[in-house]
Amino acid sequence: MMKSSMDLTATSNVSEVLFENGRVRVLRVVFQPNQTAKMHHHPDHIIYTIKGGMMRLASKQKSDNVEMKEGTVTFFNATDPSGALKISSALNKNII
Repeated sequence: MMKSSMDLTATSNVSEVLFENGRVRVLRVVFQPNQTAKMHHHPDHIIYTIKGGMMRLASKQKSDNVEMKEGTVTFFNATDPSGALKISSALNKNII
């Protein structure tokens, strides 16, 4: 089992582990409209968007609205250890 770089309890309402070994973890993440994930952080990661929509990504330092476009792969730098809040305005499905 890999040493977790992300505590999944904060996102258990939206995420499911699809695969995990000593080096990687793959998650299915589904946000229903207006659903929120609690503050959490990520290491560097990619997101493959299955079903797109607008997301508000917020931390203690800033807040950004991001369009997650269906069928795209996006690289995200590690998030601040103080956490990130995610709120979806529409159904949004991703593989992380």
